[in-house]
Amino acid sequence: MIIKGRLLALFLAVILSLSIATPVYATNSEVITGDDEIYDDENGYYWFEIEDNVWRCTDSFGNPVQGWAELNGLTYFMGKDGIAKTGWVKDKDTGKWYYLFSADDIERNKIPDNLLGTLARDQWIDNYYVDKTGAQIKIKK
Repeated sequence: MIIKGRLLALFLAVILSLSIATPVYATNSEVITGDDEIYDDENGYYWFEIEDNVWRCTDSFGNPVQGWAELNGLTYFMGKDGIAKTGWVKDKDTGKWYYLFSADDIERNKIPDNLLGTLARDQWIDNYYVDKTGAQIKIKK
């Protein structure tokens, strides 16, 4: 009787997991977008816009992606909650500072809105210069 109960529970769990709709579908390393959702087949990431210009990234199991993540050749930095960071971020592994474009950059017409949260490279950000890796290397005097 215990085995039948466990099998029934397993069966129900499988049916329930199959009934949850996947937001989008992709094949051959494509990136397919829905209204507020993106599935990146190459990396197995799901990206969700949880409010205007705030994106959360999870793996295929629903766990938040943390640290550096790429989508369409653009680099993002995800916090512990899987939400893309903006502004200055210090990487604990390298000890270096990196700049991720913010809503203020969009408002000041420094970047197009589709680059929100992406890593800045080879340019001055206010009084700081970031190199081709995106790391801050110089300060204007």
